[in-house]
Amino acid sequence: MSEVNPGELEGVKNVRLKKTTIHDVAELANVSVTTVSRYLNQRYDAMSEETRHRIAKAITTLNYHPNALARGLKSQKSRTIAVVVVDIRYSFCLSVIRTLSQMYAFTGYSLIVSETNGNPALERQLLEQLLSQQIDALVLQTNGENDAFIQDIARVIPVVVVDRSSNVSGVTNIVTNNFESSYVLTKSLFDQGYHEVLYISESPGRISTRLERLDGYRHGCAESNRSPWIVYVNRGQPTAMRREVQSVLQQVPRALPFAVYTANALLLLDVYPVLRDAGFDIPSQMGLATFDEPDWLELVTPSITHVYQPTEEVGILTANTILNHLEKDTNKQAGKKHVLKSKLVLRDSTRIIADPELFGTSDR
Repeated sequence: MSEVNPGELEGVKNVRLKKTTIHDVAELANVSVTTVSRYLNQRYDAMSEETRHRIAKAITTLNYHPNALARGLKSQKSRTIAVVVVDIRYSFCLSVIRTLSQMYAFTGYSLIVSETNGNPALERQLLEQLLSQQIDALVLQTNGENDAFIQDIARVIPVVVVDRSSNVSGVTNIVTNNFESSYVLTKSLFDQGYHEVLYISESPGRISTRLERLDGYRHGCAESNRSPWIVYVNRGQPTAMRREVQSVLQQVPRALPFAVYTANALLLLDVYPVLRDAGFDIPSQMGLATFDEPDWLELVTPSITHVYQPTEEVGILTANTILNHLEKDTNKQAGKKHVLKSKLVLRDSTRIIADPELFGTSDR
């Protein structure tokens, strides 16, 4: 490594409360993380002396000790693929992970699965830890707060972002048609005869999945000449969330039927006891519908209308995309976006008209 004159660092205050990362070094030196990694591994080919000097100075200034990403950007394969999701209980995540496991069972690759609980700081920390274990590829369900870091990762190993529309260059996107599916579900509820549709969701923030489903719901309301009726809840505070939904239901007039549509099945699971015990007859007074298809939907009475997402197809396409990159040493799929079609499945929780074919949908 190039030597740095201590005099060049006079006046620099090195007061940092968080652990210094290779990304910090790259930012201070005004180079890419890949370039820093090459420097740390003494791969100086095509690297100017001036660039080497800036990196050395940044390392000394920040008191950086190589770890995480620096060790993760490597030449040898570990035959390990990391899967990082928001909530492993989410039926989408469970199905995709199960499919990936089955797809990789006889390939010699193993999976490491982690969850972030939607916390961007934890996501960043987990990614750094996984990279230090020299993973070969990454499957990620992200909330979009670490895009710059994810882009750095995608320059070195294949990254597939699932269940999120990502604008990060170099990553492959695999999503479902959330807007269209949400619109079809909302429109079908009004066509069934429900006067209003209460939409329950977590705050969408920057999460594309939530934004698209919300927009689809709004579009369905507009097409049916109905006003949106939206309640945002916080799943991190389950007691307060149930109390809020209960309060909303207590104010609903019972003269006209209405439906409750939850943005995902985890939300429905959380509020289902409140909905069930609210005193409305299902489906004649209150319809129930949700996104996703966890197994328990068929176990409750009446069975729940829902949007089925092709999670097995998502898992297969994700696995094949990564395998093509790793085995053929090509990244032709990087940057491509795949949108798979979901399907509305009508069940007894919304059957107040006899013929589901009226709405262009059928039972799966």
